[in-house]
Amino acid sequence: MKNFIILALSFIVIGLSIYVSVLILGKGEAGGSEKFFLSEWALYPDNHLALAKEDVEKRAYNLGAYEIEKSVNMMRSIESVTDEEGVALVEEAIKRLTSIEEEIKLRDIDIPKLEEASIQAMNTLALVHLKLSDELAREGDNKKAMKSVRTAIKHLQNAFDMASLGSQRVGEALIINELQVLLDSLESNGHLEGKDYTISVNDLVKLINSNK
Repeated sequence: MKNFIILALSFIVIGLSIYVSVLILGKGEAGGSEKFFLSEWALYPDNHLALAKEDVEKRAYNLGAYEIEKSVNMMRSIESVTDEEGVALVEEAIKRLTSIEEEIKLRDIDIPKLEEASIQAMNTLALVHLKLSDELAREGDNKKAMKSVRTAIKHLQNAFDMASLGSQRVGEALIINELQVLLDSLESNGHLEGKDYTISVNDLVKLINSNK
């Protein structure tokens, strides 16, 4: 009986989370999506992937699959705030996560595979934030641009943390350092040249492609 109550409460929390997510995302409209990516909710897809890993480790497969689904639903809003390259990479990350979700439902999943798909998704989210920051900086909105860079760094840190102990994530560590330099430049100079973003964007795209 106790387990049933816990399970029921879990599904209620999941349902409320999805409902609130839809409200914040603005039902997929560009304005709502940008608000989402510049709020504390921007890291929620990462959080859901981390919880999915924990659930699978505990063999709570149904809950793990739901966490993947919530992350994917949030990621779909990205496509209205990024460019063609970003959309393509987001679609690839979603496709991989959806495949992982099905494997979890079948209870035929190994942790490293889940980790790699989650890392790809987090790196892709970092890329979207970096591209959005570039756009905001060009528009002169340095405050939002810096916030978006900070969020990109957090996504990369989450990807770094997602990897199993002993796994070397040198790529994420190097790009985190690059973005910290970007952030310092924004804070001190109040502006950035496009080439500064281009270097980090290209490095991040290479890292995402190497994880496929």
